[in-house]
Amino acid sequence: MTFNDAKGLSHLTRVTDLKSTAITFILELAEALKTTNSSPLLLKEKSIALCFFENSTRTRISFEQAIHKLGGFPIDFKPQESSLAKGESFEETLHTLKALEISAIISRHSNDDFSKKIAEYHILPVVNAGDGIVAHPTQALLDSLTLKSKWNSLEGKQILILGDILHSRVARSHYELSQILNYNVKVAGPEEWIPSWAKQSITKDWKSFINDFDAILCLRVQKERMENHTTNDDYLKNYTFRESELKKIKRPYLLHPGPVNWGIELCESALKHPQCLIHEQVRNGLYLRMALLSYLLNPVESKKWKNNNGP
Repeated sequence: MTFNDAKGLSHLTRVTDLKSTAITFILELAEALKTTNSSPLLLKEKSIALCFFENSTRTRISFEQAIHKLGGFPIDFKPQESSLAKGESFEETLHTLKALEISAIISRHSNDDFSKKIAEYHILPVVNAGDGIVAHPTQALLDSLTLKSKWNSLEGKQILILGDILHSRVARSHYELSQILNYNVKVAGPEEWIPSWAKQSITKDWKSFINDFDAILCLRVQKERMENHTTNDDYLKNYTFRESELKKIKRPYLLHPGPVNWGIELCESALKHPQCLIHEQVRNGLYLRMALLSYLLNPVESKKWKNNNGP
């Protein structure tokens, strides 16, 4: 899947849909939008449907707010209250939305590659707000925006992803993004939670080398994607970011995509640590999604605005 498909539609289903130049532009546009006093109406009169089959706070509300701030209209499409519940196919639903002058669809689903499958209908532009365990491209991009504001560039940086790697779509998107932006990803977690794509990146004794990393991304334990899950003592001992680790931190920034299971992934006092960027991640999610939607649905005007207002 490319950013522009054969029918001329633009999609974001994986970060690999974007070239490095496009990512750089989106991050710079996000920074410019973050500092402007008045948001440009780059989505003026565009209606965008949010189709979330899974619950969400940060991702959903930031997309809704992004559309509002850019002059568009977010449409709350509730699958359980739609004709999908009567047996209508998603393809026909997309045709219906297009006929009702919807400009794009933002989707979240528990199935892997759901957004890619609906993009292949070539009916509406699709933005992936989280697919199964394989992709959450806007989360990886907003994390990179958050870190870029500290370093200016991610190139050559060492980032540790800690915890439930197997069930994390964020981890997979970061791994893909690292190949484009040239930063290095290491992972640490229980052996049964390390997928095949991450085995070459395992670091065993992460606690001893905590200040060798530039950033540490703690992941939520995805209990809803497991059967009969219980967090065992081994996990709490070896992969929880505890007070003892927090006291050692001098160099790395701390991130978490949220929501946090406090005491399992992170100790609660981490939120007050000066290296913790969790609240900045949430704020940057708004501006990253504003920039992405602008670039996706109004590329010409977004480039003009950025040239007049950005770096």
